[in-house]
Amino acid sequence: MLRLDNRAYEAKGLENIVVKARPDGKEVKLGQIATIKNQFADKPSQTFINGKPAVILKIFSRSEEDILQNAAYANALVADFNARSEGIKALVIEDKAVSLSDAIGTLVNNAWQGILLVLIVLGLFLEPRIAFWVAFKIPVALLGMFILSSVYDLTINQVSLFGLIIVLGVIVDDGVVVAENIYQHYQEGKNPLQAALVGTIEVIPAILSSLATTVVAFSLFFFFDGQLGDFFSDVSFVVCATLLVALFESMLILPVHIARSAALKRNARPWKLTQWANNSLLIFRDKVYQRLIRFSLRLPVLSVLLVIVIMGLTITALNTGLIKATFFPNIDQDVITARLELALGTDEALTMEKLAKMEEKVWEVNQYYTQARTDKQSVIKYVERVVGPGSHEGSLNIYMLEGDTRDILSYEIAGRIRDAVGPIPEAQNISYGSIAILANLSRLHWWAAIWTTSALPKTWCASF
Repeated sequence: MLRLDNRAYEAKGLENIVVKARPDGKEVKLGQIATIKNQFADKPSQTFINGKPAVILKIFSRSEEDILQNAAYANALVADFNARSEGIKALVIEDKAVSLSDAIGTLVNNAWQGILLVLIVLGLFLEPRIAFWVAFKIPVALLGMFILSSVYDLTINQVSLFGLIIVLGVIVDDGVVVAENIYQHYQEGKNPLQAALVGTIEVIPAILSSLATTVVAFSLFFFFDGQLGDFFSDVSFVVCATLLVALFESMLILPVHIARSAALKRNARPWKLTQWANNSLLIFRDKVYQRLIRFSLRLPVLSVLLVIVIMGLTITALNTGLIKATFFPNIDQDVITARLELALGTDEALTMEKLAKMEEKVWEVNQYYTQARTDKQSVIKYVERVVGPGSHEGSLNIYMLEGDTRDILSYEIAGRIRDAVGPIPEAQNISYGSIAILANLSRLHWWAAIWTTSALPKTWCASF
């Protein structure tokens, strides 16, 4: 091996590099002792999916594009390709649009459940027709936020949907306060318009202060630098914009709806179920809650000691592990990556042999978990074996069932794979872990793999 302090970029320049200078002045150049020519780099990169040679296509969506439409188009393209092709198969090994669809489904479920709970609870103890207008705040606030999002250039992704899920349970609180106060003034004898004006103005300071504290707390994320600020600034905008729209609706639109509601008519009859719920609440107030308050006022020391004991038991349960809790927990992933690095200069065939043995152990672990399942569904769907970029290094990308279906944490599967593989004496470095989630939060992408039954001389990768 020769190491020379010279630089050239083409074969002609490399030929003139002086390797040795003799005392008589003659020089030995590299072109005299070696055959040098321009050609493509002979990289050892190879890719296999479940043991078969493959070409990986990574398809990305730009921020202004709809990832769900792109994913549907790509899946249709894969189905059409498989219908027309023989001997080669296109296969979707990872679709990040699925996680986005799940997040949208979670938001939709929380929205209709929240509306239903407001209608039921507020309808039981206040008035069903007033409860309807309070629940109507949820779609109005969300639609108003979407209108403002066009100015902020916000896209619907997992981060922004996370902010919507956070704020969904907050936006009806001020509406409940306004509606209940208006209804109380109406019951005291005021006409609907007077009740709406007085009832709203009376609680404006309270709802302004409550919403302002939340907006100020979340607006701090706008001033964070780096990746954390890029991600959570979307959450801040969603929360602040939704709360501001909800505040506008509570102060100007909701009072008008309630004032014109049939519930604030002198001849309106209260519902029997509402009367029963109110009577039950009054009985609980007079028979249980009032006695409990009086007992606490007579023995304040005992009340304080009871609170201290409860706090002590809670802290003890947390420290002993009886109650499991953690801040910023790791989000379980559906992909495990096993990386192998052998000594520099190791032959490509040896690296492939070691990776193939590791893959065999992966399928043994899969068989263990599959037999333990009642549905006998395979826990590991695909194993991507990659050799390169150097001949001495490679990796296994292990694609598993989705977390909700798998019911097994990825680190448990990774640990069992590590134990099954055991030590590799030739390895200089070997690691098992999940792909970082932060790379998938801001720009979701869609992966497809193509495999063939015939050997591929080289593997290529394209990104869009």
